[in-house]
This record gives sequence, structure tokens and C-alpha cells, in this order.
Amino acid sequence: MVCPQIICLNGTSSSGKTAIAQKLQELLPRIYLNFAIDSILYALPGSALFRMTHGQDISDLNYVQLVRSFNACVCRLAITSSEQATDLLTSLEGFSVLLVGVHCSLEELNRRERNRQDRTIGEAAAQIHVVHRRFIYDLEVDSSTKSAAELAGEIMGYIHGVVVLNGRDKTLTNIQKQKRE
Repeated sequence: MVCPQIICLNGTSSSGKTAIAQKLQELLPRIYLNFAIDSILYALPGSALFRMTHGQDISDLNYVQLVRSFNACVCRLAITSSEQATDLLTSLEGFSVLLVGVHCSLEELNRRERNRQDRTIGEAAAQIHVVHRRFIYDLEVDSSTKSAAELAGEIMGYIHGVVVLNGRDKTLTNIQKQKRE
């Protein structure tokens, strides 16, 4: 068993990453922080967050720097574009990282967006064909019909059976290969 220092859940908005992370925290053999880009974004003033979630102008927010700061925080707390993936995965060099792809059907994503008050309708649909494009995961799960607790159990089962985590390195190699093509 390899117990990763960092577990990276990647998926569209409303795919269930936060709920899975919360359930997973209770199953892991040591304390893990649940830190997501939302942790940074929800620190913004309410008016800026409203503009972001309603598709209004956010050019004053320097979103690229917010994402870079988030990536730097992930690295410090542990002691999808290819640029963002490369930045995050490069900053995690030297750490044992489990990359988990969280998938969900578009129908279910749309239902979740409609039922939540803090989501931009159509955000998940806009992300569904790009968020996983550059990643090669250690493990992939589907939240379309399974609960967060079931998926956390699947992740724990994987952790108990895995000897080597290589999604991070394979993803970085894949990104470099795509850049050369």
C-alpha cells in the first residue's frame, strides 16, 4: 500500500469532488486537508464571486494568478488547461500524488446545477469535454449513480491495493508530447 501525501480529485463543476473529499477524509489513516480552488474563490468579495458565477466580466480578478496561488498553497499545505495542469503537477514534484478523475454524466451534472443555488447553469457542460483531456489518472470514478461514500470507498480500496502511483508523471509526459505534436 502506498498512502499518497496528496490526493487530487479532478472533475467538472458539480461532479461531486467536495463530497467525495469530505467522505474520504474520514476514511484515511491520517489527517488530510480538503483544499479546493473554491477555497480561494469563495474568499473573493461576494460581488466578484457573483460576476464570476454569472458569466460577467472578471478581467479585474487576475484568474490565472488566483489559480497559481491555489497551486502554490496545495504544495505548501501538503508539507483545465495544460498550463494549469503542468503548473500544479510540477509544483507537486517530490510528493506522492494520487490523481483521481471524477466523471459524471452530463444529464446528472445539469440536474445538480439546477438544484444548487451557487452554480452557474451550463458551467459543467462547458467543462465536460476539456477537464479530463490532458490527464492520465491513477484511478477514475463515476459519480453519476454512486454516492460520495461509495466513491470514497473505491478510492480507499485502490489506495490499499496500489504499490506505485504514476498518474502525475504520465500526465506530465502526455502534456509534453501533445505540445510537440
